Amino acid sequence: MTPNPKPGLLVGRSVLVADDEADIRSLIVTTFEAMGCTSVLQAADGGEAQSALERSVDDLDLVVCDWIMPQLTGLHLLNWTRNRKPDLPFMIVTGMNEVTSVVDAVASGVTGYVLKPFGPDRLEEKVCEILKR
Repeated sequence: MTPNPKPGLLVGRSVLVADDEADIRSLIVTTFEAMGCTSVLQAADGGEAQSALERSVDDLDLVVCDWIMPQLTGLHLLNWTRNRKPDLPFMIVTGMNEVTSVVDAVASGVTGYVLKPFGPDRLEEKVCEILKR
């Protein structure tokens, strides 16, 4: 599915996309590039994501992170990020729609989440909600 989002929302912004599923990561990156994102960092697991956060947390405008990944979970990365840059918008991507997972993420300060499977339009909608807060 080819993204058809509105360009402009992410112009001049820097985003970290962390997901161990290459197809999901590619969909997110392609959608963000179509929205005008100028810098998209990618991570294939929690360890790579934490390394990218350590190098770039002050330069990022948004983190989009899978809930369950090898090495470190999205919840671990959310907590790590909140301790360093509390206001950084952080969106969880998950296939788990259990209430306890969402409650844990909200309690840890997640800005928003999107449930898998999703398409470019749904992703854009969620990113718009998060960045307008």
